[in-house]
Amino acid sequence: MQKKKIIINTIPLLVKLTGVGKYIYEVSRNLTNSDSFNYHYYYGYTSDKLIHPPKQDAKKSFSLVYDYLLKSNTLRNIIRRAVFSLSNLVSKKFDLYWEPNHILLPNIKSDIKITTIHDLSVIKNPERHPADRVRYFNKNITQTILNSHHFITVSKFIKQEITEYFGISPEKITVIYNGFNQDIFKKYPHETLITFSKKRNIPGNFILYVGTIEPRKNLKNLILAYLELPEKLKKQYKLVLTGYHGWENSEIFNFIKKERENIIYTGYMDELELAYLYNLAKVLVYPSIYEGFGLPPLEAMACETPVITSNVSSMPEIYEDAAFYIDPKDPYDIKQAVETILEDNILLENLKQKGKERSMLFSWENSAKNHLKLFKSFFPDLT
Repeated sequence: MQKKKIIINTIPLLVKLTGVGKYIYEVSRNLTNSDSFNYHYYYGYTSDKLIHPPKQDAKKSFSLVYDYLLKSNTLRNIIRRAVFSLSNLVSKKFDLYWEPNHILLPNIKSDIKITTIHDLSVIKNPERHPADRVRYFNKNITQTILNSHHFITVSKFIKQEITEYFGISPEKITVIYNGFNQDIFKKYPHETLITFSKKRNIPGNFILYVGTIEPRKNLKNLILAYLELPEKLKKQYKLVLTGYHGWENSEIFNFIKKERENIIYTGYMDELELAYLYNLAKVLVYPSIYEGFGLPPLEAMACETPVITSNVSSMPEIYEDAAFYIDPKDPYDIKQAVETILEDNILLENLKQKGKERSMLFSWENSAKNHLKLFKSFFPDLT
């Protein structure tokens, strides 16, 4: 039987990974063992090779250029237009096109088109995104909805939102949960962690945040909460922020500059360094206003780090009783939760255990299997 041809948009793999990039890479990597499909990857050109995304130890010049691209509306727009234009050059027709990043490229020819929509944050909270991202999404989402044969979402919460907002039949939407890299996010030997800590100047005791420094991640309320902690706790625990520089964050960096003795920004870290950081943290606080899934709490739980996260959007669905929930809009509630966790060892150990157990229910291997099952369902001769 001749294999079916699948094309996947893998452009986000050309830069260091954030949440969507991890999703694309890990699912694609775990799909490659299929006997039913030949996979092709679109990087502005088509290839049958899945590339490894750049890592933290890539040349500094690359990192500086990419950080500049993130901040430049003009350059981001140029790149988006180029991606759309280059898709005109893909003359080959495919059996299935999987778009894992919200918006279909307009000129990729395929019999079946499946789109993953991770969340509707750009629509529901446009003020928390760059204006060019909002324009791009609004300009192209209607055609994506009309031209997709099926949709994937990463939580039941987002499926419900898509159903209500776009009027899509629930039968056209499949929920497939994300996973995490179980080979990397785990417990590490004490000696390894101490070596890393000294190398990166990580404090001995700290509260951790992981994610891009941008408005929707709600960092201002986390910092306000931290600053209201009792002096004895602030002296004992620093606040460490890790992630891309992001955008619209001058207020956050002013806080960091003013409180440089207590608040530390590490910049972006690759997965292995991030796993070390989770291991070293006393607690992860993830106070995001809106998430389709939210990977950092899952990664932290796998490293046996207790998690405080928001009681909104998909978070209670994904983490159930394995996390300590807060109202992300209330700095006092965040402060109370942090203080409670830091001073209650029984609760802290209970969250570690429940988090570890919860994390084991999620894997990229299972996620890929469910993607494969969905892809096969469109080809009766393969099922």
